[in-house]
Amino acid sequence: WLEVENTFEIEEIIHEDEYNYIVTLDTIFYVEGGGMDSDTGTINGLEVLDIEYKDGKYYHKVKGETQGNAHMIVDLAQRIHKVQIHSASHLLCGHINRNYDAKTIAFWYHDDISGCEMEFKSFDEKTMRKIEKEVNEFIKQDLPVNIVYPTRDEAQKHVKAEKLEHDELRAALIGDMDYNMCACIHVPSLRYIQAIKLLSFEKTTRGY
Repeated sequence: WLEVENTFEIEEIIHEDEYNYIVTLDTIFYVEGGGMDSDTGTINGLEVLDIEYKDGKYYHKVKGETQGNAHMIVDLAQRIHKVQIHSASHLLCGHINRNYDAKTIAFWYHDDISGCEMEFKSFDEKTMRKIEKEVNEFIKQDLPVNIVYPTRDEAQKHVKAEKLEHDELRAALIGDMDYNMCACIHVPSLRYIQAIKLLSFEKTTRGY
């Protein structure tokens, strides 16, 4: 897992109403994006309520006064939980994309339950249980999850051009079964997901 404690120089502190924004050039907090919420934790003992990145700087919203350098501590438990869910969604959607010819329409994350909308023409309980068994077999195999920074030509061999509209390209690879452009944090290998349980399904206007 990534380091979750570090100290950085404070560039400035911006006062706004009852809150302060601790501004730094770097941070160890994950900033919301790609379907993942921002990390939680503290700076100099003050709870980080929100974090934004703009104009090359990080703005950490806190309630309370501080000075000196910014000693940052990320809540490791919440990070692991969110990373497990995110990587599990990559595994599930990637497996369905590749082996069931059903594209990913949307996905969402919550602390207690998460889900995805897939472009299935038909779906049933038997198929759901089959997919659940298959993705858990990959977890048992402990396939590696690698992060790569491909060239545009390399990435175009795996994903559509509309997913490559970024200055820096970053892809998450699960073994040789999933290649997905993603800037989020992932588990180092599938065993860290532990297991996937599919609970239910329903018909939507675009799939299931």
